[in-house]
Amino acid sequence: MGSPKTPEDLEEQALARICQECLGVECVGNNVVFAPNDDDDVFTADNIEAATNASTLIRTFEHMQAEI
Repeated sequence: MGSPKTPEDLEEQALARICQECLGVECVGNNVVFAPNDDDDVFTADNIEAATNASTLIRTFEHMQAEI
């Protein structure tokens, strides 16, 4: 994957990576919180290991925060 040019590209890359590497994790929602670049992605996971893996991947992307 190349460097993202927009925040939307960054999010798209993060979600694609989670889909590829985290079996048992499903995106159930995406909500804009305060501004177009301030959103909340909601995932479900089959188990704590899958949730931790998805959380770790999100944190590897610039300016992203993750909570379990």
